[in-house]
Amino acid sequence: MEKRRTDLETRLQEMEKLQERTQSSLKSKETELQQAYTSLSGKDDRIDELKQGLKHERSGKRKLKKVMEITSSNVERQKILLNDKEEEVGRFKEQLCDYEKKIEKLNINLNQMKKELEVAEDIMLDVQTK
Repeated sequence: MEKRRTDLETRLQEMEKLQERTQSSLKSKETELQQAYTSLSGKDDRIDELKQGLKHERSGKRKLKKVMEITSSNVERQKILLNDKEEEVGRFKEQLCDYEKKIEKLNINLNQMKKELEVAEDIMLDVQTK
């Protein structure tokens, strides 16, 4: 019976050692899992940050694209207005040239009429003096 008791105690000690090793192994695995979870959680947070950053970048890109479209549209309108103004300036230059020609003709006519008036006055003076 003593031998049986010794065998049981030995087996009990072996089982306790096995249990301790198992618990130690479980704690080690639990620590590993906790570290893996922490690592994954950090990576997940980083992914969320990147997604949020990408979302902001896309939003900014859309706004920039809209501003560029508006600016392009405004530039096109300004070009059209500038072309219209250039055409108008061209017409005004033509009108100015026409007016200058008319003024030149009027000045020629005025000078001719002055000469005719002088001739007429000279004739009248001659008639009066005779």
